[in-house]
Amino acid sequence: MSIVPITLRRKSLPCRLTALSAILWLFTLLPSAALAGREVIPVPDWTTFDGARWGELTLGETTLGGFGQRFSCRDTDTPGLLLATTRSRSNTRAYVIFSGADPAARLEWITLFFEGGKPLASEALLQQFNTEPVERYPETRALDWRFWLFPRRGIAAVIGRDQMPERVAGLIFGSPERLAQLAERLPTQETPVAAPDEKEQPPLVARLGRVNVSASREGEINFDRDRLENTVEYQVQSALERRGAILFDRGAEGRASVTVRVRRRSDKENQRRVAIDVSSSITAQGPYGQVTGYGSASREIEGDVTSGRIRSHAADAAEDATLQAVASARRSMEKQRADAREARTRGQMLEMAKRLLRLGRLER
Repeated sequence: MSIVPITLRRKSLPCRLTALSAILWLFTLLPSAALAGREVIPVPDWTTFDGARWGELTLGETTLGGFGQRFSCRDTDTPGLLLATTRSRSNTRAYVIFSGADPAARLEWITLFFEGGKPLASEALLQQFNTEPVERYPETRALDWRFWLFPRRGIAAVIGRDQMPERVAGLIFGSPERLAQLAERLPTQETPVAAPDEKEQPPLVARLGRVNVSASREGEINFDRDRLENTVEYQVQSALERRGAILFDRGAEGRASVTVRVRRRSDKENQRRVAIDVSSSITAQGPYGQVTGYGSASREIEGDVTSGRIRSHAADAAEDATLQAVASARRSMEKQRADAREARTRGQMLEMAKRLLRLGRLER
């Protein structure tokens, strides 16, 4: 047997290593590329569920491993319970619940919760099924929810009564047998709704501790700038002490920044004219965190453009601009409260999905 010597040419070695490195790098990207290529789960109309199949999912057949390979999803803190990725325009939050955490575990429940969009009226269920529902209640309730179950159809509706008129907050798809078991396990009598945490429903009031005023002049015009700034500061503080969603409190963080611009305008019909432009921005600490607001106002005076008159009009404009900023900040707080409520609702959705998962595993 002859031995054939192998020689490596110095110039070819870097190219060969570069090619090998590229191949290894490509293999490291394959898992993430596969994940990126997974499908967003389609959300067909709820009326298409036939007791087993809904779109691409089939109860008792779709496996955890197969679902994870095909569809984009996120893990939860409970094995076998996944949050499926849906398109934003579907206005749907979907949990898929499997019989276990093993890749061979089978799909047992699908829960859909509606987020935004046109609400589904509870009467639509009665029209669709032409039968009276079995009414049940969650064992514990942080929100005023109840269940309408249609066991023969394999569908249960989560009816939200915390907003009027009541609407379908979500749907649960399961086999008719499992829906019948669920109806047997749930309370028939209305359970109490836990009082909301005071932290979740605080007054929409924010506080700030400073009012900074800066005045400038343009053109040939005389006024006492320091006195104007002091007058505006006092009037803005007084306005915030009297009313609104933003209160002045010397010990609080945050501030209102007021800018006053006084401009000499060209005379009109031998009348001297002055324009006053004011902007006010607020940064304050609210019940859900920091909020901001912005407002502006203008005044124009003719004839008597003495320092006192300029000062008076500037203070009034500053109050108007600041109250606009207060209204803007209140809208920010309202949005923060809505976001907090949505987070609380999503927590209840997840807890409900976990209960369904536990129900299935207790039966085995």
